[in-house]
Parts: sequence; structure tokens; C-alpha cells
Amino acid sequence: HNNFQGQVFKRLSELKVGDLIQIYTADREYRYMVTETAIVRMVGASAEERRRHLQYLLPTPNQTVTLISCWPYWVYTHRVYVVAKPAP
Repeated sequence: HNNFQGQVFKRLSELKVGDLIQIYTADREYRYMVTETAIVRMVGASAEERRRHLQYLLPTPNQTVTLISCWPYWVYTHRVYVVAKPAP
């Protein structure tokens, strides 16, 4: 979620295509470039909107990171998806 446990994804919806995402582990840094963003209605979603959610949850053929959070802040009626590929 975007509003507790440090609010790590609080500003996730502000990311744009071309933005850099840096993910740190104990021994290395991973760099990804945002290739797609979407905000999809969750509460009261149509069948088509539910299918849109699934496309972000399925495995990908190439290395991809997909960040997902509730949106907007405090309401949770939608999901924000940010898809990124390894940065050059």
C-alpha cells in the first residue's frame, strides 16, 4: 500500500515513462527505466478493466520489474502499475 510501512510507494503514481528506478539489495543495485504506467479502476471494475489488471500480473518473457500499489492515497479504488525494464 502507499500509506503505511514507510509509505515507500506514496509517490508511485508520479513516475513517468523514461524515469529511472533504483532497487538496492544487500550486495548490489539494480537500475530500471520506466516503460509503462497505468492507473486502473479496481472497485466496480468492468470485465475489461479486470483483464487489464491481469496483464500486469502475468510472467514476462524478458527481465521486467512491475511495481503495484493502491491508489489514490487513502481510498484504494484503483491500482497504479509501473512497468520498467533494465536501464541501459
